[in-house]
Amino acid sequence: MQRNILFFFLAIALNLLPSCSSQKDTFTNRLYHNTTAKFNAYYYAKEKILELEDEIENEYQEDFSQVLPVFYTIDSATIESKEELLKEAREMASKAVDWHKISKWVDPSYYLIGKVDYYRGQYEEAQNTFKFLNVNSEQDDVRHIALIQLLRSFIDHRQFEDASFVIDFLSKEENIIDENKQYLYKTLAYYYEARGEMDLMAPSLFKSLEYTTDNSEASRINFILAQLYQKAGLDAFAYEYYQKSVSGSPNYERIFFAQLYSQQVAELERSKDLKRVRDYYDDLYKDNKNVDFRDVILFEKGRFEKKQGNLDEAIRLYSLATKEITENDRQKGYIYEALSDLFLNEKEDFLKTKYYLDSALTKFKETDKNYGVLAAKKIVFDQYALNYELLTTNDSLIQLSQLSPEAQEKFIDEFLAQEEERLIREAEMNKEKRRKACLKTYWLSEVAEEVQGRLFIGTIR
Repeated sequence: MQRNILFFFLAIALNLLPSCSSQKDTFTNRLYHNTTAKFNAYYYAKEKILELEDEIENEYQEDFSQVLPVFYTIDSATIESKEELLKEAREMASKAVDWHKISKWVDPSYYLIGKVDYYRGQYEEAQNTFKFLNVNSEQDDVRHIALIQLLRSFIDHRQFEDASFVIDFLSKEENIIDENKQYLYKTLAYYYEARGEMDLMAPSLFKSLEYTTDNSEASRINFILAQLYQKAGLDAFAYEYYQKSVSGSPNYERIFFAQLYSQQVAELERSKDLKRVRDYYDDLYKDNKNVDFRDVILFEKGRFEKKQGNLDEAIRLYSLATKEITENDRQKGYIYEALSDLFLNEKEDFLKTKYYLDSALTKFKETDKNYGVLAAKKIVFDQYALNYELLTTNDSLIQLSQLSPEAQEKFIDEFLAQEEERLIREAEMNKEKRRKACLKTYWLSEVAEEVQGRLFIGTIR
């Protein structure tokens, strides 16, 4: 049906084309420019931006061990891979502005140009576009969405004073449509998230949820609310919202974590039946649907054992978790970090603390929240390891000096004999490598000569 309507309007537009100026303000001109601007330039520009936003969502790897971010993090690699798409979106939106100046789709197209610049990282240009629309547009819906996008840009750059001004301005605006209200309240939650005021996020998310029509979006907001409640120790509310997040057809990963965490807040954390809790984790591990989450299951079971004071069992489970093959490097980082903390605080084994810190840092990106803290700790423990090795070497020399001359001579003879054996083994290995390399070179030359001979014979024939 929609397709037929589109073709109908295009047919009208083509019939009117010869007589339509981009400046002349008549009914037929407005009809032509409104139709072609909306269903050609503006429509395609918007679709390309939506395609980019879908790609950002698909490429983002959720970190369920932390409170999910309000907005998906924009990866520069994703933007670079979609540069051609953004270029096309900007060109189409610009055509709607330049070719259809009297249409009502000029300001919405300006907004799309601003969004393209925003995603490209051209923040000053984007902010200027949004400010321009607020001052000059006569379409309130466009002004409002431009102001909300300007607010998000200010928050991105931690321009909180400017952001507060925009929030105050928007609070006095009337007749904001539901779609814009949803984005506004979500952006307000982002404002509190960026400021570290996690307890103030929930009210904004609740309001955003009121105007959310997309089931998948509602599922994710419910999950974030559940995490916030769990963090605040309000287990009953956390359980309720984890259960709500399962509806809306989320992917299996979110379902898995929602069920895991809802069980934790409901029963597992308070249960005195230790066998039942252990059996629960074992059953999760055996379930074939959870193959990709076995590292998480072992890690969570290890955390449970640690709370019971079973440190060696916790270490064993953490270590098993690091050996599980998964694609989630960040989760491995958390496991190594937990091992590092355990050896630091419980075992006071500073060398193992340092080694697990090293492993953790290889699994995190520099943009991850805890990377900076771990990197700073690593500097301290790197120095400790260096000093420890120096002390160990010096202790060995001191012990050697305290031996009798005969014992010293025996130690040196044994050391030299071991070194001689090591050097002989290395020499034999190198000799074998050279022999194999020569054989390979000889074989390749023989093959080359045979091929050349065949080519020569083929030429004569």
